[in-house]
Amino acid sequence: MGDAPWTLDAVVTWLYSRRRRATYGAVAGLLGKTPRELMSGRPPRNEVYSWVVALRARKDVCTRPDGTPIEVERSKQGRPTGYKYHKIDPECRTQIRKGLDNVIKDSAELSHWLDSRRRISSRIKHPGLKRLYEERDHSQIRPDLKENIERFLAILDYAEKPQDFGSSDEETPKGAAARLSAGETRRGFGNLHPLEGDRKGSWSVFVSRNWRITFRFERGEAFEINLEDYH
Repeated sequence: MGDAPWTLDAVVTWLYSRRRRATYGAVAGLLGKTPRELMSGRPPRNEVYSWVVALRARKDVCTRPDGTPIEVERSKQGRPTGYKYHKIDPECRTQIRKGLDNVIKDSAELSHWLDSRRRISSRIKHPGLKRLYEERDHSQIRPDLKENIERFLAILDYAEKPQDFGSSDEETPKGAAARLSAGETRRGFGNLHPLEGDRKGSWSVFVSRNWRITFRFERGEAFEINLEDYH
C-alpha cells in the first residue's frame, strides 16, 4: 500500500479490517481536520465506518446506604454517532457490549498504529492473506480456512514472540487478549512448532488439515508470513 498520505477511506478500511475503534477526534487530527469537518461530507453510515466512534461515559444509578440515588460512571463506551443498531459492525457491537478499553483516542496513537499495520502487511507473502489482513476481504481464502486464519491475524497484531501464538493445548495471555479484542473464540487452531532443516528459524501454525501458516520471527516482529499447503 506504500506510504501515501492518509485518506478517510484508507483509515476507515484499516480500522474495519483490523477491528479497532478510533475516535472522531483521532481520525480528524490525523487528516488535519476538526471532527466537525470530518463529518461535513456526510460519510456513509455502514459497518465499515462504524469503527469511528465517540467516547461517552456510561452512568448507572446506584443507591446510597441512606436510600438516596447517585449516578456512578462505569465506563466510556466507544460508539458511532447516529447509527442504527443494524448498521454497526457486529464485532464492533461486541466490543461495545463488553466494554473493551481498546479505543484509539488521539491522532499520534492512530498514526503509530496505522504505520505498524502497514509494516506488518508488507511482510505478508501470500496475496490472499494480505488482502484479508488489509481489507477483511476473504475472496482469495478457502472458506474452511478463513476462521483460523483470522485468529492468526488477530494475534499477529499483538505478537512480540512466536509463543504468543500459543498451541492447541495452551495459549499465552497476549494471544488470548488479541482474540478477545476481536470478539473471537478458539477452536482447532495452534500446534505452533519450529521448522527444521533448510527451514530452520521459521515457525509453523496449524490452520486446517494440510494447511499451515509459516513465518519467521526476528527482533519482536514476524516476517515472510505465508499460507502453505503441506501436501
